[in-house]
Amino acid sequence: MTVALTRLDPHIPDPIESRRRAAGRTVRAAYATIVFGILAFFVVYFGRPILYLGGPGSVSSPRYLVSLPYIVQINSITVVRGGSVKAGEEIGRVRSPQHDEIVATYMRSLADIAGRKAELRVKARVARNLSTRRAHICSLLRKLSNLSQPHRPRA
Repeated sequence: MTVALTRLDPHIPDPIESRRRAAGRTVRAAYATIVFGILAFFVVYFGRPILYLGGPGSVSSPRYLVSLPYIVQINSITVVRGGSVKAGEEIGRVRSPQHDEIVATYMRSLADIAGRKAELRVKARVARNLSTRRAHICSLLRKLSNLSQPHRPRA
């Protein structure tokens, strides 16, 4: 027996089919969200080490030999790869701890030289005073020796 079911009005929605259709959409959306969430978790968990470097410690830039005798650390580079550079144009900024050490040693040497110079000036002044006093003492001794000799009349 074949029974044909016909609806009364095709524009009136069937409540049972509407419920099934809405429930099916919600379940599919929840299922897709769970599947894509798990997939995203694995992509982020295993793909992050490829994209981002992480770990404990401090980050420091490598030191490069720019010119003898200074080892410098590059602070910034103001030119881009392939760009044109004119003579005298700043291409970057560097810092050299070795250069700071050399300047400090130079300043210590200058201070030492200034101290020695002052010391030599004092010694020169003392020597000058001693030589004048010596000359004065010698002249006094000559006068004393002239006095101690008997006086001879001149003829």
